[in-house]
Amino acid sequence: MINDCQTNTVYVSSLLKTRKQFAPVFKRLTETLDELRVPWNVLEGTNDIWARDYMPVQVSKTHFV
Repeated sequence: MINDCQTNTVYVSSLLKTRKQFAPVFKRLTETLDELRVPWNVLEGTNDIWARDYMPVQVSKTHFV
């Protein structure tokens, strides 16, 4: 198991990108992550913007469950 401090990717709901009211948040967040060189990705098919409720857990450098 990997602790939170050892994870290497931030995931955000696709709803942040596709819903008009959240688009500015998505843009600013991803620009900031890019500036800090933090890898990020979009999780498609979510029903909510709150990723903590459904996110996979990183158990090794490249494996999520």
